[in-house]
Amino acid sequence: MGVVMGVVMDVMLDLVTGVHAVAAVLLIVSGILKLRDPAPTVEFLGSVGLLGSSGPDIGDGPRQTAAARIIGGFEIAVGLAGLVVGGNFPALVVAALYLMFAGLVGRAMTLGLPSCACFGSADTPPSSAHIVVDLVLAAVSVAAVGADAPVDVMDSQPLGGLLFVVVVGVVAGVLLTLLKVSPGTSGRSRSQRA
Repeated sequence: MGVVMGVVMDVMLDLVTGVHAVAAVLLIVSGILKLRDPAPTVEFLGSVGLLGSSGPDIGDGPRQTAAARIIGGFEIAVGLAGLVVGGNFPALVVAALYLMFAGLVGRAMTLGLPSCACFGSADTPPSSAHIVVDLVLAAVSVAAVGADAPVDVMDSQPLGGLLFVVVVGVVAGVLLTLLKVSPGTSGRSRSQRA
């Protein structure tokens, strides 16, 4: 019985680590997209009053652009730490970011904003599903505090963790796609729907 419980616990920790890896990968993708095009993030942060102004007309000044790029760089750094370093601190920072994202998405919904700019795009609509995903990723990242880093889990997997990488990549891609499409739309950009 003890051996079976040990195997079950190992599988559960690997599952938690895998979902935490998805959270980290999404942070990296989001950060890269914000670095590539900070304008949607600048507009969103201004709309929720986090850049000292309110509304989409705050301008795209160098300070606002720098702030959006710093946020993107921070997301990349935290995502990489969550994947490679593991341990308590990176997992808790990943969780804290997703809790903050859930709050920001909720704020965007309250204000009736068309986008939360989560993935550096004006096409990412805020939704209840988005909040749920953020909260689940935060909870799993908290659970990952006691788990191995994703790269360590890969070392113990067959084929050097290739299946682990593929599954994490597919799940992250599916979540990214689902979060970028609001309920009742076909994924077309807002300009195409207008």
